[in-house]
Amino acid sequence: MQEKEIYFKKAKFWNMVCLVLEFIGVLSGLYSLYTLFTANHKDYKELGEYGDKMSQYLASPLNRGISIISLVISIILLVMYFKANNKLKNEIIPSKLPYYCAIIWSVLSVIINLLITPDMGSVGEMGNFVIIIGIVSMIVGLAIAIVPQLMTLRNLFKLDSED
Repeated sequence: MQEKEIYFKKAKFWNMVCLVLEFIGVLSGLYSLYTLFTANHKDYKELGEYGDKMSQYLASPLNRGISIISLVISIILLVMYFKANNKLKNEIIPSKLPYYCAIIWSVLSVIINLLITPDMGSVGEMGNFVIIIGIVSMIVGLAIAIVPQLMTLRNLFKLDSED
């Protein structure tokens, strides 16, 4: 019985981490949409060819659509985390669905961003260094995005095995 309480406490903690990160994601998504639809494309034109590519990318319907879909998914996940939090408070095992969805969406969003982000051409003398930093940043960002879900799932599975 004592172990079960510990697993509920850990699951609740990691669910709260998921909830806070998703809330930050929703705020970030709202700000991103605002800047996406109100961007001053004249500023990008001053950057030359690089600015033109970036301006076209930001204004593309595909980029805007994916941003909207991402925000909707984030809001849905946030609501699901709140519901899971309430269940965990009452020591009821919540559904594992939001955690699986969040992991799948995190991986998919990285793949989608890799596919739709335009090639900006040469990055200068430090090109390889910039590329390596970009890859490391992407891996660290993905890890930060999915570790809380994995930890919550781990504790929920341990609770399932206790029953």
